Formats: sequence, structure tokens, C-alpha cells
Amino acid sequence: MAPVRDARSLDESVASSSAPEQATGAGERWYRHQLLVDEPAGDGVRRVCLGELDRALGGLGEADRATGVHTARKAIKRTRAALRLVRDRIGREDFERENTALGDAGRALTELRTAHVMAATAAEVGAGNGDVAGRLEARAGRLEREIVDARGALDAVAADLIAARARLAGLALGAKGDGGPGLEETFAAALLRSHARGARAMEKAARSRSTDAFHLWRRRVRYLRYQVEILHAVWPHPIGELADELTELADLLGVEHDLADLAVLIESDPGLVPDEAARVGFLAAVAEGRAIRQAHALELGSRVYSDATRQLLDHPAAVEEAPQGSGQG
Repeated sequence: MAPVRDARSLDESVASSSAPEQATGAGERWYRHQLLVDEPAGDGVRRVCLGELDRALGGLGEADRATGVHTARKAIKRTRAALRLVRDRIGREDFERENTALGDAGRALTELRTAHVMAATAAEVGAGNGDVAGRLEARAGRLEREIVDARGALDAVAADLIAARARLAGLALGAKGDGGPGLEETFAAALLRSHARGARAMEKAARSRSTDAFHLWRRRVRYLRYQVEILHAVWPHPIGELADELTELADLLGVEHDLADLAVLIESDPGLVPDEAARVGFLAAVAEGRAIRQAHALELGSRVYSDATRQLLDHPAAVEEAPQGSGQG
């Protein structure tokens, strides 16, 4: 097996287990987030999944843990989005097993990621109050030492990802004509399902304005965003503008979510902003930032989740499938 090109693994075990089996001349193709027009679609989905898991394992080995954990979590989410594209093809049992395993791995990193993001978010909100960000950064450092050193969380996550990678390497997508839907139809159904779920989540967020509702909508946006990115090159209609809008929407909702988490943290630990007047002002600034991003997100979401966008996605992708009897593709 060839070495992983752009990832440093935790140890020799990770390095050997995460190295992709690259085709001759594959190079950077292995790490492309998109399906390619000259590869069977099933092979492409498998390549995207394995490449993202390689990227996640490399992130866990980064010296800068905050950056590495962010890389790993994003790669895990991309893998889950790719699996959602073929859930109708691989069957419910296999999908639920892999989706749950990857979700658990990502959640194990959430606490560490959130701690570092809170410090950065506080620095942006309280531009003139560096004490808040400093206290949060110190808290993140303590939490990182506890999670990484005491709990051995990164090693456990790496082991889970290596096991998931081994299973996904043998992912059987079947061949066209095996009695199941073609991958063209499977992809279209997956996109429409993600779009419909996102639309419902947006409506709920608009009605309730609750933190949980906006968080769910953010997750739905993220999955559709990654799926559109994966299928960008093979979709029969131009979806580049939609991909850009989904990226912007995901970023807006991501910041809104971080601000919500920051408010909860400050309210639960007043010692982070000991002065009451300063704390009230800080929380007011956080609330204002959330309101602005919610309004922008809902405006943009009305375009992303329009009937016109749904019609754009309601077409089979122009993909190639492996011939019947090949067992792959």
C-alpha cells in the first residue's frame, strides 16, 4: 500500500491501517471530495469515504490539536454525507451500523473542538475584553489535557476510524441491473431527501427560533452541502451556485451555533466574566450576533430550499456504473 500523501498518523499502526490503496497515477485524485466523470460511481463513493477517513486519521496526528480535531470532525461528517448518498443501495442495517459508528467517533471529539472554538468566538465578540478569551483558552487547554492525556480519547477515536475504514473498503454497492435502483436514481433520491429534511428544519427554526431547532437545521444544511459537493462534477445541471449558497448558509449557522454555545457557557460559569455589568453586555452582544445571523440564514435558506432548487436536484446524475456481475461500482 502506498503511504498517505497528506496525513500524519498517530503511530505506525495508524499509518499502516489508514494508507489508501491507490490506483496507478491516482495521486491527488484519491483526496478529491467529488465523484469524477471517468470513474464508476460506486468506486467514487468508496474512494471519497476512504479518502476522508484517511484525512480524519491524519488530523488526529496533527501537532496543533485544535486544527487537527477540526479536520478530523469535518472529514467524518463528509464520510457520513457520502454514505447517505447510497443508503438505499447498501441497505438499512449496514448504513445504520456505519453511520452510528462514525457519529460516535465524531461526538467523542466534540467537547475538545467546542472548548477551542469558544475561546476564538469570545475573542471576536468581546474585541475589547481579552480576559474572557484568555480564560476560555486556559479552560480549553485544561480540557485538552484531560481528554487527550487522561482519557486517551484520540487513540480510541483513531482505533474506531481504522475499524470503520476496513469495513468501508469492502462496501458492496452492487452493479446496475442487480434488481436494485441504479445509482443515478439513488443519488437523486438522497439529494431530494436531504433537501426536504432541510426545508422542514428551516421552517421549524423560523417558527420557534429555538437553539435546538437552528442546530438541527445546521446539521441538515451540512449534509446537503457535502452531498452537492460530492456530486458537483457529475450532475447534469450546474449546481456550483447552489454549492456556494450552501457553504455560506452552513457558515452562518455554524457561527450562530457557536454563539449559542458561548452564551450557555458564560451563563453556567459567571466566573468567566466576573463583572456583572460586563457579563450582561457580553451576553447582549452574543444575542445580537445570533439574531443577525439567524435573519441572514433564513433569507438565504428561502432560496436554497425553494421549489426551483428542488427541481434542479430532481434529475438522475450522469454517472457510470460497473457492469453487472462485477460486484463493485
